[in-house]
Amino acid sequence: AAAPPHGATGGGDLVERMTALLKEERAEQQRLVKEERQQEVLQRPVRVTLRKWEGGRAVPLLTTPSQLYQSASDAFSLDLGEFRLYVLSDESDFSTRKKLDRVFPFDTAWMILVSPPPVVLVFARPENDSSPSRPPAPLVEHDKHRVSDGRGSSESSGSRGQQQSEFRQEVMKAAKWRDYITGERIQKSAGEDGQPGHACHILPVAKGPFGTLEQRRDLLKSLGQQPNLYIPANGIPLLMDFHKYFDELELSIDPDSDYVIKVWNVSESAVKVKALHGQHALLKRTTWIACKPLLRWHHQQCVTKHQRE
Repeated sequence: AAAPPHGATGGGDLVERMTALLKEERAEQQRLVKEERQQEVLQRPVRVTLRKWEGGRAVPLLTTPSQLYQSASDAFSLDLGEFRLYVLSDESDFSTRKKLDRVFPFDTAWMILVSPPPVVLVFARPENDSSPSRPPAPLVEHDKHRVSDGRGSSESSGSRGQQQSEFRQEVMKAAKWRDYITGERIQKSAGEDGQPGHACHILPVAKGPFGTLEQRRDLLKSLGQQPNLYIPANGIPLLMDFHKYFDELELSIDPDSDYVIKVWNVSESAVKVKALHGQHALLKRTTWIACKPLLRWHHQQCVTKHQRE
C-alpha cells in the first residue's frame, strides 16, 4: 500500500486543536466583555438616601455601587467593619430589607440602581449578621460630644451630614466645579453637564490608619490649620474614579515638584487614572484654597506605604 502523503498524518488532530484554541479565545473575549460591562455598572452614578435607622436622620448621597460603603463611612465617620448596609424596597417596611455586601457582586449592584432612589439603612454589625431573623442594631448618634472648630461650628456626629454638604459646596465653588487634576467639569447634580465627582478630604474624616480624631485634629493644628476636618483647606475636588485611588494612597499630588501626579498601583482597567502619571494638576495655578502642607503630607503617606511593599 502507498504511504500517506507527507504531513497528512495527524491532520485531524491539528484541526481539533485549532478549533479548541479558537473556542478558548472566544470564551476569553466574552469573559473580558462581561467583566467590562460589570465594572461599568459598579461605577455608574446613583443617588441614594442614607439613614442610620428607620426614621433616622437622612443623608442624600451621589455615589456609585462600588463606593457606597466608603461613602457611608465618610458620611457618618464610621470604621468600615462597624456597620452593614441594608436597602429597603419599601421605606415603610423594614421586612423588605436586603443586605448589601461590601464587595458588590454584579447582581447586588442592581438593587440600588433603581428609580426612585432607594433608602439605604446604616446599621451596627451584629455578631451574627448572616441570620435573617436577627435584626441589626441601630447606630447611636453622639450629639452630646461637640467640638468647636473656632468659628462656631462643630464636628458632632449629628451635624456631619450637614457639614459634609457645606464642605462640598465650599470646595466645589472655590474650584468652579472643576476637577483639581484634569480641570474637567464636575456635575452639580445628577443629569447635569459634567462627570460625577466628590469634594475629597485630604486628611480623611473616617477612622483609619491615620490616628484618632484628636490626633488628626492635632495634625491640622501643627500645619497651621483650624482643628476641623471639614475646613475647605482640607479638600480638593476630584472625579469619582480619582477619589477612590487618592483615598487608597495609590494616587498623590506632590506640591514640591510643581504638583506632579504620581500613580502607584492601580488596576489595569483604570486606563484614565494610569494616564495621569507624570502630569501636573491643572488647577495648581488657580486661587485654590487647598492646604499645600496637607497635600505634602498625603504624598508622603503614599511614599511610605509603597516603600513598605
